[in-house]
Amino acid sequence: MKRLTFTVFIVLISLLFGCSPKENINYKGNPAPLKQNAYIKLPLGAIKPEGWLKAQLEAQAEGLTGHVDDFWPDLVNSSWRGGEGEAWERGPYYLDGLVPLAYLLDNVKLKKKVTDWIEPILASSRDTGWYGPAKNKDRWPLAVSNKVLMQYFEATNDNRAVEVLKKYFRYLHDTPPDWPDKDWRGVRAMENAVTGYWLYRQTKEPWILDVIESIQKNSSDWTTYYEKFPWDSAASADRKIPLNWGADGLTAHLSIMLWL
Repeated sequence: MKRLTFTVFIVLISLLFGCSPKENINYKGNPAPLKQNAYIKLPLGAIKPEGWLKAQLEAQAEGLTGHVDDFWPDLVNSSWRGGEGEAWERGPYYLDGLVPLAYLLDNVKLKKKVTDWIEPILASSRDTGWYGPAKNKDRWPLAVSNKVLMQYFEATNDNRAVEVLKKYFRYLHDTPPDWPDKDWRGVRAMENAVTGYWLYRQTKEPWILDVIESIQKNSSDWTTYYEKFPWDSAASADRKIPLNWGADGLTAHLSIMLWL
C-alpha cells in the first residue's frame, strides 16, 4: 500500500510540474527544432554594472574606447561611418566594444557616437541583402558587424537592425557558400552562425537554419576540432603551436584567440 501511495504521489508531481524542461518565458531560448538552451545569454542591458566593474567601464569610456575614433585615421575616416577610409574589419571591431559600453553605462556621449556609426550601416543595406561599405566585397567584416547589430537591437529595440540581418542572411541563403576550409574565412565562418541562431530565436524563420547548416557543412569542422583539441597547455609548453598562416597555423591562431 505504501509503495502504491508513493507511486501515485510521483505521478501527481509529474503531472503538476512536468518532467521536461519548461520554456523560459522571460528571455528567448531556442525554439523548435533546436534543443532547449541549458543556459540563456541575457540580452544587453538586462544586467547593469556596479562597483568595480562599473568603474572599469567608466575608465574605458573616458579613455581609449571613448576617444580612439576621434584621432585614429582608420576610424576617423572609416567607410563604415560614411568616410572614404578603411572598409574592412576595424570599424566593426571597434563597434563590437563601443555599443555595449555605451548602453551599459547609459552614456549620452557614447550613444551619440554609436548613432553616428550605426545610421550609415543601417542605410547601407541593399536589395541584394549585402550591406556595409560599397568597396568591401569580403563576408568576414560583416560577420563582426552582424554581432554589432545584434547588440544594438538588444539595447534599443530598433527593428531596422533585425531587418538588415534578415536581408543579409537571405543573401547567404540564396548565394553559394564562400567558406573554404583552406582559407582563414573557412575557419571563422561559424561566427556567422552565432548571429544566425540569435536571428532564428528572434524571428523563427526556418530558412535561417538552412543557412547555418550550409555554413557548418562548408567550413572548418569545429565540433571535431573541439573534441580533439591539439593546442592545449602541453603543446604550448613544448612550443609546438605553429605560428603560420597555413591550415594548421590558422586553427591554432584562431582557436587560441577564442580560448582566451
